[in-house]
Amino acid sequence: MKRVVADASALLPAWLPQEEHQAYADELIQLHADGELELCAPMLLAYEILNGLYLAVRGKAGQVPGLP
Repeated sequence: MKRVVADASALLPAWLPQEEHQAYADELIQLHADGELELCAPMLLAYEILNGLYLAVRGKAGQVPGLP
C-alpha cells in the first residue's frame, strides 16, 4: 500500500469547492477510503483543517453583495 503524508493544504480543498485543487483532494480521500492509499498526517491536522474552514467562512461572513 502506498503511503502519503498529507497536510491541511492537500486535504482542505475537499471541503472548499472554490479551491483549484479540489479534484486532487477528493481523489486522495477516495483512494484512502478504498484502502489503496494510507494517509499519514501531522498531529495538528485536525486543528489546521478546522482553522482553514473557520477562516474560509469568516472571510465570507459580513460581506454585503454588490459592494466592493
